[in-house]
Amino acid sequence: KKGENEKMGENFEEKDELLKIYLDLSSEKAYSKYKKAFDLYEEKGGIAWSWNWAAFLLGGYYLFYRKSYLMSIVTNLAAVTFISLLPAIGFLGLPLILILRGGFYNYLNYLRYKKCLNKATINGVVDKEILRKLGGRIFS
Repeated sequence: KKGENEKMGENFEEKDELLKIYLDLSSEKAYSKYKKAFDLYEEKGGIAWSWNWAAFLLGGYYLFYRKSYLMSIVTNLAAVTFISLLPAIGFLGLPLILILRGGFYNYLNYLRYKKCLNKATINGVVDKEILRKLGGRIFS
């Protein structure tokens, strides 16, 4: 019988369970989109393009919703700075920013997942309650 704590990455089912705990999603469809993106990053060993409509439409607010508070502030400030410092580009810069955040914010969420997973791991065992508290959304 397995307890509340699991050894990190023992098998695929446990990895899936940990990701589900972190994401705190009720929809299997939404989970499968994140899983596909996170698997891509694992396969590539780093950043890759993965589309997210919520990130495209909401930008830094999407990161805030996913509890990436600092990254939310940084990306919002970077977007405002980019647009204001390059007035010649003006509104042409906005679609570029929208597309970039739609394609890469899943990766920022993936990086946070890895960080939370490490924080929740004690002596090679993932404490699911810690992972649940670190992950999820601000409105669960």
